[in-house]
Amino acid sequence: MRLKEGINKAEIILIGLFLVIVPAVILWFTIGFLMLVGGLALGELSIVELIELYIIELILFSVGSYLLFRFHRYLVTERLPKMINKKDKLQSDNGDATEKETSSRNESE
Repeated sequence: MRLKEGINKAEIILIGLFLVIVPAVILWFTIGFLMLVGGLALGELSIVELIELYIIELILFSVGSYLLFRFHRYLVTERLPKMINKKDKLQSDNGDATEKETSSRNESE
């Protein structure tokens, strides 16, 4: 598999680990909080229910991460260049207006 210049295999592995580990950590904190407030006893959950909760969180986290990635990519590839061009154009227009004012002042003196 040929990768793009900016992405190497170590980054892909780290992203994959992040997508697998973060939902487990969130699930662990959620269960800990529920046990702390008394809303859940650890004996009430079976292994199947824990796996089901983990899979649901994994899917939601993955979809959320993907949507955030796509939104970020859209902003960087579509919106950012347009905003930079617009800013450059405004600066060049302001520079032209400043030059005209300066030259008209010099002519009147």
